[in-house]
Amino acid sequence: MSAFCDIWIGSTSPVYARTGNASWKNCSDTTHCFSSVAQNGGVNYINKHSSPRYTLFTLGQFYENVDPQHLIETCTRFIDGQVATFDDPAGHYLVFLFDKQLKEWHVFTNRFGTYHAYWLNDGKQKAIGTYFLGLARQSSDKKLDWEGISGFFGVGFFQGTTTYLKNIQILAPATHYRFDASLDLISTKRYWNWEISSQRYCEDEYLDLLNDTLTKSLSHALRNNKLAL
Repeated sequence: MSAFCDIWIGSTSPVYARTGNASWKNCSDTTHCFSSVAQNGGVNYINKHSSPRYTLFTLGQFYENVDPQHLIETCTRFIDGQVATFDDPAGHYLVFLFDKQLKEWHVFTNRFGTYHAYWLNDGKQKAIGTYFLGLARQSSDKKLDWEGISGFFGVGFFQGTTTYLKNIQILAPATHYRFDASLDLISTKRYWNWEISSQRYCEDEYLDLLNDTLTKSLSHALRNNKLAL
């Protein structure tokens, strides 16, 4: 069974759900937004929160305590240009923010892009979704992206935002995407990049930093749960 919950935002309703997931369910009264929950414990993997102007959807799991209202404020400060960097929480997640005033969608991928999302634009319909096969089956134009496919066979992964199909792009890691009411892409902005640090640590210091990071992450993930090793 699937371990992934899915979301679909589009000009048309989704037809194909991931194998092992529940059927699509409308998750918003004002937009064409649907969610499909994994049957094996995906209860808390899709969450919805609202403010007067925005509706926030999060998919996945945070590795630290994240207040939804604070996350909305963090996103909007970055969107409005009040801050130059997005203070992204640690975790395996996607953030979808709907601007009820401008009817725009904002998508934030996590730093390493571990939860995949895709943008379909085949000339007849547009959609943002997490289930690639469902997007591909519903697309009216299934023209193969030979450049992306040849890159996959050459290096073992799709390069850039390419996928198997020309009309479906994967959303890049550590990036903010802005879409208008018709789901046309307005802008993209990367909020984090790899950097080389000149600071050097001894082995014991590295072990202490790793222990601290793992302890904090596991303590949050396993709170109120039993663990067997």
